[in-house]
Amino acid sequence: MTKKEARKVYRELRKNISVADREEASRNISKRIVELIEKEDYKRVLMYAALPEEVNLDAVFDCLKGEVKFYFPRVNKEEMEFYRVTSLKELETGNFGVREPKTECAKIQYDE
Repeated sequence: MTKKEARKVYRELRKNISVADREEASRNISKRIVELIEKEDYKRVLMYAALPEEVNLDAVFDCLKGEVKFYFPRVNKEEMEFYRVTSLKELETGNFGVREPKTECAKIQYDE
């Protein structure tokens, strides 16, 4: 199975998960991630903005946004770059319906 085929298969499987089950999984996974970030005292976290059929991690951002610097990916041409996001309102719908940081967000500085 090619990577493209595998993506299609797993996307379809995710679409068949009920909304209630997806929301429960999102809550449980978000809770565990928050616990891990707090336990390990992480100060910077790379995040993603979920598509409707994916686990939604917005609760992680909402819970820790004052304590942690969050960076979300944005695809520019064929390159993925990460931008600091301080509010989920700084995300806009980009390619393939994926929420990504607006271009005015600060690009990651690797020496932060």
